[in-house]
Amino acid sequence: MDAFKVIANRKRREMLRILAKKETHIAALARHLGISSPVALRHVRLLEDAGFIQRERSGTADRLRITDSAMEVLLKLEGLLDKPSEITAARGEPLSSVLKRVPGIRMRRWRDTGDFFVVSVDGEPGSYLFLVNGKLPETSVDKVTITEDSVLEFQKLVPLLGRRLEIKVE
Repeated sequence: MDAFKVIANRKRREMLRILAKKETHIAALARHLGISSPVALRHVRLLEDAGFIQRERSGTADRLRITDSAMEVLLKLEGLLDKPSEITAARGEPLSSVLKRVPGIRMRRWRDTGDFFVVSVDGEPGSYLFLVNGKLPETSVDKVTITEDSVLEFQKLVPLLGRRLEIKVE
């Protein structure tokens, strides 16, 4: 995979930032990023194949470290890749039509209601909440209209089992 595609992913850039501070192992990276170890391993393999990190066997685990060349690239690109994107919109334009013009954002229409929901951000599939100017709208992206300069943020929902309730039918 092309080195630019490898570092275009936010999780992989975050892995590089962590490894720039200290050597660690895959499970620790996964915990820090809130992803599973197999997912972390896939990211690590891509970073390793692109020459950004090296693996060294330490007992039963692999220790990961950032390469010197990757450290230079990371320092040069630090602010460039993480700057917020900017797009123009007409006053009153539905947010869904604005998002259709943003690379890396995928939406899907909910079959029952016809509402649009964000299902992928920067190639990361999942369920996403969106905040407009720091506030969570109580509707879908196609029902939100842009009336002023706004900041839009996406938050991926991560499944956590906090409580389980079994319902028995009589």
